[in-house]
Amino acid sequence: MEDFYLHVSNFAISYLILFGVGYAWLLMGIPLKYISMLAGLMLLCNFIYELFVPVLNTPDVVDAYYGLIGVISAYLYLLVIKKVGLNKVDDFK
Repeated sequence: MEDFYLHVSNFAISYLILFGVGYAWLLMGIPLKYISMLAGLMLLCNFIYELFVPVLNTPDVVDAYYGLIGVISAYLYLLVIKKVGLNKVDDFK
């Protein structure tokens, strides 16, 4: 996979933005539906930018797929954190 290094930045940017914002939102108690909407918006924007906006970008569907994988993996990790990783402060007493 010699093209991996050409596209991994899109994966990393998508993952870090969704995970960073999503994790902060989970800690603040914001419902998961808003994180789901953010993930969907990120996917939509990623595909629109990679396929239809040639400003400072060469249209490349492979970049869009790497962004898709980044968003999906961050979202799945946030789901795991939501289900088994968050405890209320009162649970530790």
